[in-house]
Amino acid sequence: MQRYYDEESQKVLEPAKARLEAKGIRPESVALVGEPAEEIARYAAQHGKDLIAMGTHGRTGLSNLVLGSVATKVLAQSKVPVLLLR
Repeated sequence: MQRYYDEESQKVLEPAKARLEAKGIRPESVALVGEPAEEIARYAAQHGKDLIAMGTHGRTGLSNLVLGSVATKVLAQSKVPVLLLR
């Protein structure tokens, strides 16, 4: 099952990694299984990361409260600074 998760995550991450590498940035990606916000916050803390950078869908107000978002949950759970990008 882990192989499936690794393959699927690479399909999504490869284009973003290629764009960053073209700009001279060495991205790091990790495939984790579980509740996304918890896994992101836990991984960053356990591996001594300085920053979590995340994209958002740009929802505001009530729609964000009702739907919730991974970014909002990471902000609430993380001890590592979080940078949100639209």
